[in-house]
Amino acid sequence: MLRTTWIFFAFWLLGLAPVFAQSYSVKGMVNDSLTHAPLPGANVVLIRSSDSLWVGAVADVQGQFIVEKVQPGRYLLRVSFLGYMPFEKNVFIRNQSLELGDIQLVTASTQLNEVQVIGKVPTVVQNGDTTQFNAKAFKTQPDATAEDLIQKMPGMDVSSGTIKAQGEEVTKVLVDGKPFFGDDANTALKNLPAEVIDQIQVYDQKSEQAQFTGFDDGQPSKTINIVTKADKRKGQFGKLYVGYGDGYKYQDQDGQF
Repeated sequence: MLRTTWIFFAFWLLGLAPVFAQSYSVKGMVNDSLTHAPLPGANVVLIRSSDSLWVGAVADVQGQFIVEKVQPGRYLLRVSFLGYMPFEKNVFIRNQSLELGDIQLVTASTQLNEVQVIGKVPTVVQNGDTTQFNAKAFKTQPDATAEDLIQKMPGMDVSSGTIKAQGEEVTKVLVDGKPFFGDDANTALKNLPAEVIDQIQVYDQKSEQAQFTGFDDGQPSKTINIVTKADKRKGQFGKLYVGYGDGYKYQDQDGQF
């Protein structure tokens, strides 16, 4: 009897597995509160209250958006568009997808000698499978490194000694699409000044074999690509340590010469 009970319980758990793994979508439309014109390119982000993980999307030419693969839970919905006041709302995803309808943004302006539109720099943009952060939206100290900058971004974590993005460990750091400090992600971020960074891109990069053959082998690596400012791309980045001694000898960070 006991064995039969355990077998029944095991099958019951297997039956619940799809339920626990279920994800939903959040849909809506972003438009102007006065003209009701759509706002294509509006940034939509859902930030989960329990752990600050987030998912997002960008409104299309009709102002419509759909955030997919949303796990059940409580979220802060944040909608932003250049020249408009950001919109925030608490939402709760239970056991079905959510239709938010029209989200109307109000123009941000202040009256001086003339009307000026004051816009907030977009924090993040979702471009297909790539999440792109705008470095200008995060304030850092003058001597800050890329690591200091990244740890201010939602969904990024560097506190455990490893770099994680959206809960996954980052194994590659590129600068303008090229390897930087090999595969040592931590060293790369500690040696790149934050002041030269324009954007941070996060995506899953296919393995070298998959890129070569064109067939996805299901072994992507979480990758950060650091896009530098156009006027900062001349020269070399990093830190150099040099010491001088007697006998016409000197030593740099790599050894004695």
